[in-house]
Parts: sequence; structure tokens; C-alpha cells
Amino acid sequence: MDVGEQINKQNSELPDASIKFMLVEFQETYSEWQYMREQGIVRLRFLITITTFLVTALALVAQISSQSIKNVGFLGAALVAFLFLLALSWNTYSFQISRIKATDINTRVLARIRRYFLDHDHALAAYLTWQIDDGPTEFLDLKHKVLLRTSSLILALNSAILAGLSLVLVGTYLQTGNQTSLFLASIFASAILLVVVYLFLQRYAARTISDYKQKPLPSHKAFADQPKEE
Repeated sequence: MDVGEQINKQNSELPDASIKFMLVEFQETYSEWQYMREQGIVRLRFLITITTFLVTALALVAQISSQSIKNVGFLGAALVAFLFLLALSWNTYSFQISRIKATDINTRVLARIRRYFLDHDHALAAYLTWQIDDGPTEFLDLKHKVLLRTSSLILALNSAILAGLSLVLVGTYLQTGNQTSLFLASIFASAILLVVVYLFLQRYAARTISDYKQKPLPSHKAFADQPKEE
């Protein structure tokens, strides 16, 4: 008996309803897997575009008219714009963490479905390249998560810019001290905040993923082990 005949024989022993159900589950899970992977890139691109536009616009206005930086109205408008950008940055950063967890759990669900078919036909093992157990996946390794690091950096950058603008706005409104010294102090404070916030975000993501790893994949095995009702 060749492999094809063996697979057909094994599949014929599975209930048709079970096969259809598991295939639908597999397709829906894989679709969600694809959606989360694609959305991570789409959202980050949008954030990069908006951030680049606002930072460039702020730099151009400051370069065209140096007096604009001393204008309370302009600083207030810039502050509101970067507050919006900060909220958008946090949303994108949070989504990247959720994306990592969702990718992991969906990959493990797909592995569990593969295992269902493999348990009924061991010959399929020769054709499988993805994992067949539902343990934690390599997607939880944050060392190579470029999207997460990039979103962390943008969030830290926007936080630093917002803090710098706030310092300049307060100093300008109160008209205290030399303007040059105020700008230098805001740049120095923003640089420090950039590093601190970035390191905090990386640590927060690592701790969140670490806590997630401790949770087992949901299972209904207890229900499956119950005797069938006559």
C-alpha cells in the first residue's frame, strides 16, 4: 500500500463532520493569524507616516520663522497635535504586544489541529514542517521583533518631543529665563526621557510576554473525556 492509499484509508476512518469542522477551524484560525500579522505592519506604517509629517512640519515652521517657537499659540497647537500622536503611538505599541501573543496562540491552535489529523494518520508527519505541539512558539522571542522595537522607539520619541514642547511652552508663557537656555534644557530633558521611556517600554513588553508564557493554552480535554450520553 503506497502513502496515498494509506492516507485515504486513514481519512476514511474519520467522521466526515469532524474533518469538516476541524478544517473550518483551521481556516478561520489561519485567517486571523494572517490578519494580525498584516495589521502590525499596516498600523506601524501609518504611525511612521503621521509622525514624519508632524515632525517635519514642526521643523519647517521653526526654520522658516524662528519667532514661531516663541509663540504660545503655535506651541499650544503643536502640543495638542503631539498629544494625539502620543495616543496613536501607544495604541500601535500595545497592538504590537497583542499581535505577538495572538500570533503565538493562533500558531499553537493550528498545531493542535495538525496534531488531530496526525494522531489519526502518522504518515502525515513526513509532510509537516510546522510544529505539531501546542507549546510556546518562537514568536515570543523578542530579540528579533523589529516592529515592536520600532513602535517603542516612536512612542518614546513622541513622548520626548511632547515633554520638550511642554517645557518650552511653560517657560515661554511665564517668560522666565533666557530662551536659548530654555531650548537647550528642553532638548537635554527630551533626550534623557527618550532613553528612559524606550528602556521602560522594552522592559514592559518583556514582562508582559513573560507573564503570558506562564498561561497554558485553553483546553476542553475534560469535556472530551466525559462519557457520552446514551
